[in-house]
Amino acid sequence: MRELGKREDNEHTVPWGTEFSPCVLLYKLILLIHRMNINVVRSIRACGMRSTVGLMFALMLFAFILRLKNDQAGMQNRIGLLFQIVNGPTYFGIMNAVDLFPTLRDLFYRESMDGLYHPALFILSYFLHVLPFTTFTSLLFGTVGYWGIGFFPDAGRYVYFTAVFLVLMMQGESIAVMILGTKYTVPTQQERTT
Repeated sequence: MRELGKREDNEHTVPWGTEFSPCVLLYKLILLIHRMNINVVRSIRACGMRSTVGLMFALMLFAFILRLKNDQAGMQNRIGLLFQIVNGPTYFGIMNAVDLFPTLRDLFYRESMDGLYHPALFILSYFLHVLPFTTFTSLLFGTVGYWGIGFFPDAGRYVYFTAVFLVLMMQGESIAVMILGTKYTVPTQQERTT
């Protein structure tokens, strides 16, 4: 008879395998986010791209437009500027995801074959990993863009402006992740040998 708390010698356990308890899922989520952060920090290009793409866009707009006046030309420039501000962040999110997501996706496919974690946990950890970088980029862009270009000096409007930039950048990242997630097939053993 088997006693409680003891396991038989022929039982095999995976250290943090396929359990779906909240503690195990939280541990896996923290581990995935930590590993993604380490991978980004190791790549100076990836870290710089994630952090400064919004700042470079704001400086480009600032260099071309500087302070807008309240005449007819200034109003037309503001409308063109708002068009660029609405379109730009989505493409920045797409550029970030296209550059950095495929390596993480390939690693996920290798590990998911072993049943280490669920795809939803990987996607959640990816977006939680991206959120601080995107927030930092949005704050940089909002500070230089909103105050440097000379929009109405109000803190509430500045927060809305920065939040819209953040949402649009996350939208672009989501679109790219959705497309990149469907465009990869895991090679089978037969395809590897031929």
